[in-house]
Amino acid sequence: MQSVSMSTVLVTVGTTSFDDLIGAVCSRPFLAEWARSAGGDDGAGLRLTLQFGNGAHPLSLLPADVLPAGAASSGAYPDDGSATAELPADDRGLRREVRITWCRFDPALPDVMARSDAVLCHAGAGTLLEAADASDGRLRDGRGPIRTAAFVNTALMDNHQSELADELGRRGHVIVSRGCAGDLATVGGAARFW
Repeated sequence: MQSVSMSTVLVTVGTTSFDDLIGAVCSRPFLAEWARSAGGDDGAGLRLTLQFGNGAHPLSLLPADVLPAGAASSGAYPDDGSATAELPADDRGLRREVRITWCRFDPALPDVMARSDAVLCHAGAGTLLEAADASDGRLRDGRGPIRTAAFVNTALMDNHQSELADELGRRGHVIVSRGCAGDLATVGGAARFW
């Protein structure tokens, strides 16, 4: 079986705050497991786009040894930007760079989705339908589907994201989760995802 590259990941939370999801993706276990299993050449760069809505700035959630150079000392982060960081060496001694791009909101998010290997998102209807459309477009182009994981933000009113996410999950379009930290921010959870 051919290895599938997962070197480009988009995380999007829409207009709301979903710090549990952003924080889980910024956790050391998630980043380490992604780097280990992303595929591609040894030392090849990774790309992580974080659309964080009204939540905490993602750079404030990264482990100190992963922060891009100069970010730790400033403490003030622009709403939109990008920087390169080096992930700590894995158990094989492999070090990988990750290009981190972040924004509160991005009207070009469907284009970013179409260029991503994996999309981790809140389970909002608009985001799920955009991800499905982007994945369908990649299939039509012969590039393979986008691995999409929808995380239900149970803190929102009436847990309204569950119904559509569950239906898309039943149909095999998305992976559905209700426990971001438990699913991604532990070594076992990160390994199961990748």
